[in-house]
Amino acid sequence: MRGADTASRLIDHLPALYRSPDAGSELPRLLAVLDELLFSGQPDAPNDVPGIERAIDRLPALFAPLGEAGSGARTPDRFLPWIASWLAFTPHALFEPDRLRHIVAGIVPLHGRRGTRAYLEALLTLCFDEEIVAVQVDERDLSGLRLGHSRIGVDTLLAPERPFWFGVDVQLYHPPPPGIEQRLRAVIEFGKPAHTAYELRLHATVR
Repeated sequence: MRGADTASRLIDHLPALYRSPDAGSELPRLLAVLDELLFSGQPDAPNDVPGIERAIDRLPALFAPLGEAGSGARTPDRFLPWIASWLAFTPHALFEPDRLRHIVAGIVPLHGRRGTRAYLEALLTLCFDEEIVAVQVDERDLSGLRLGHSRIGVDTLLAPERPFWFGVDVQLYHPPPPGIEQRLRAVIEFGKPAHTAYELRLHATVR
């Protein structure tokens, strides 16, 4: 409790009868409790418990993963998975908070292209831009067997057709980051159309 003087903000809105000085009045002490709850909070407490007004002022920062302009306040780490789930980014648990901030901040403009090659390439680049060199999604149909041109197992298969299939070529820095293939596959599964299948091909690139 801070004392009766903290209730002045509420007392100023009362009729004049209740604003007259009265040293023995309990009203300022009663309103001081409401003032702490609504306005001042407990800034001296170990966790700086905010009043409702201060808590409302902090709401915009909860939805600013990269920080608000001017204030620098940004989404707390514990809120990032919640925002990612609202944006339907289900593989969020596989990413560290700093990387997840960039994903959450950049994924919304991509939603309009979801299900396309451009979307999947942009999504993989957004999620792994510091870990991979380049990514390319190949959705071309396999060419027929052409003597002197076709390479068995590379661009031609002696097998039935593979409809709704595409390939993903990813150039990785060498040595590759731990668990990169698992995370790549999780993001591809998230971003690809449900009826399609894919082949992930990893290529090493020396820094």
